[in-house]
Amino acid sequence: MNHSQEQAQSTDEFVSKSQRKRESLELQTLGAELTKLSDVQLANMELPVKLFEAIIQAKSIKQHGALKRQLKYIGGVLRAIDTDPIREVLARFAMQSAHAVREHHRIERWRDRLIAQGDVALSELLTEAPHTDRQKLRQLFRNAQSEQRDQMKSVKASRALYRYLRECLE
Repeated sequence: MNHSQEQAQSTDEFVSKSQRKRESLELQTLGAELTKLSDVQLANMELPVKLFEAIIQAKSIKQHGALKRQLKYIGGVLRAIDTDPIREVLARFAMQSAHAVREHHRIERWRDRLIAQGDVALSELLTEAPHTDRQKLRQLFRNAQSEQRDQMKSVKASRALYRYLRECLE
């Protein structure tokens, strides 16, 4: 190899200190996201044992400085493995969570419409979910309406209506 080829090869391998720091911080952030997952979600991810144990240990740490050191350690462990599958699973969890929130809001809107509009909203709901028990639903939303009119502190009827709607619409 001549001198220009050696120089070109060395510039390809060169990674600046700033770039290494950015990558390290990115891996620490990924580690922090992993510590926010439940133990069941972590177990389903099939993580390397060393990484799994480090994450579980980080979840039990309450002191800020110790947690920061543990996250740096997790970042170092992540540097040694391929993080793309982990990122994909985290993205899937985020999408599932967003879907659950959308579904929750949809059911809440139906509950609010039934309480506000009564039979008009009931007929629309029955076209969307024809297998729904009309009498039970009517009883639930009327109980919720009377609860709201009486301005009772209890939201028992409203919760019961929500639970039944969730059962019917899922």
